[in-house]
Amino acid sequence: MEGGFLDYLVTLKREEIYDLYRQSFVCEIVFRTLPVLSKQYVCRLLAIPPPGLELTLFEDCLTKEGKKEHDGALKKLHSLSIIESQKKGFICLNKIFQSQIRKIVTGSFVDEQLVQSFRLFGKEIQKTSKHSKKCWERIMFYLIKKLPHKNPLGKSTYPIHDLDDNSNSSSNSNNNSNNLILKKDLDRKRNRNEMKKNTLKSNKKKSSTSSTNKNHKKRINAQDKPELIKNQFQKTIVPLLKEAGLLTLTKKKEYRTTKEGFRFLFKNKHQQIWTILLQYISDCKRHHLEKSFVTSFLFRLGFSDLNKGTFLPLGMDDKQKKFILNLHILGFICLSGHWKIYYPTPLTKYISKTDSKISQHGNIVLETNFKTYIYSSDLLDLCIFSFFVKLQHQLPNLATGIITKKKIRKAFKMGLTAELLIQYIEHLAHPKMFLKFPIIPPTVSEQFHHWEAEKNRLSFDLSTVYQNFESKNQYHAILKVALENNIELWHSDQNEIIAIKQSGEDIIVKEIQKTRDSML
Repeated sequence: MEGGFLDYLVTLKREEIYDLYRQSFVCEIVFRTLPVLSKQYVCRLLAIPPPGLELTLFEDCLTKEGKKEHDGALKKLHSLSIIESQKKGFICLNKIFQSQIRKIVTGSFVDEQLVQSFRLFGKEIQKTSKHSKKCWERIMFYLIKKLPHKNPLGKSTYPIHDLDDNSNSSSNSNNNSNNLILKKDLDRKRNRNEMKKNTLKSNKKKSSTSSTNKNHKKRINAQDKPELIKNQFQKTIVPLLKEAGLLTLTKKKEYRTTKEGFRFLFKNKHQQIWTILLQYISDCKRHHLEKSFVTSFLFRLGFSDLNKGTFLPLGMDDKQKKFILNLHILGFICLSGHWKIYYPTPLTKYISKTDSKISQHGNIVLETNFKTYIYSSDLLDLCIFSFFVKLQHQLPNLATGIITKKKIRKAFKMGLTAELLIQYIEHLAHPKMFLKFPIIPPTVSEQFHHWEAEKNRLSFDLSTVYQNFESKNQYHAILKVALENNIELWHSDQNEIIAIKQSGEDIIVKEIQKTRDSML
């Protein structure tokens, strides 16, 4: 979804929109994100009771150039069910929306959650940003790991061993050399700790033992949460990705990333987040959640201050608490204080964003000779970069490579399209690439489309070839049945050969048996 939550509101039924408008902060959010002219019309109609104002009062003040903008503003308000036409030629505000905006303007509405919020400091803000990055990378690397093709950077690059079903066996086999180093370090630390304990006085031993017991309890509580997050990720988030079409179950009941899931990796973060959020909202019935609760909480989250923590609403049931936990796992919030306080993370700004324009703060440079550079040491960036670029050199903050036909065709086979690849490079283009227009050299973009056309030129179908028929009558009878059932792929009357879809093999076998019986 390109336009964000306003486009989502348009897709809702009128009754569902009215349920959301009964909450004042939702009306405030909608009003803040409206176009300028739409805001003016809402302000003019705010104090006017039904049936409202005549449309001629607006149209008389218009110029020819402003008529399109006027029609667009009214269309936007109608689609959001903000204005109604109770009488021909008149428009008025929706009663629910009008009363809520009046409360906000007069100051009679006080948001209790904003009163209970408190400001964060620098270290706590860094924790929320690290938490959101870690959670989002967990989802992305999970999709990369479940691809049917091998990761060009190697299996050891996946930092999600804690979420794998066979994490113990895989991590032990991959980290044997690291374990030896870790054991030596642990032995040294134990020896140092023993030396310190021997030097302590006898009267301080009791206090030290009690403090170690407290620390041990804290460690146990801290270790319970990663296990809970791992189980919840497998039970809720993975099925959510499957419902969104990003994953599929094989016959062996193993998850595999689909072509849509591979394309998901190349979309901008705004599109990625709204793909997951829309799927979660549509699955509210399956989770036994009210859609109004989920959407209103997400809207509040999207317009929350990133530097403020907020207490969770009181009286939530277990299903609503699981929803909060899922938001924590997805990286939209960071829970703390015995999980009674939540902090919005930087991911929430994409909820309130109304578009996904090119940022002009990217890190990819593409030359006309297909030489490509990425100024990043981030593992996720390099992993996605390596799907369409053959890496040649890697430095601490720079990786270089070249785009080859083999790499691009392999990416197209996995589900990528030329248009999506161009959009991905444009979205992450280095500021220096914006000095020229178009951003991507025409020779490169045209070559992408040419390679894609080569891939789409031929199509492959599983088939069965029939030839050496007993007679011409048998050949024509079988060809007639194949054409009637739409299972014929190709035939040659001269050589009496028929190519049949593999799915229609049973029909042809029965027809051959019939012709043989008739000949006898």
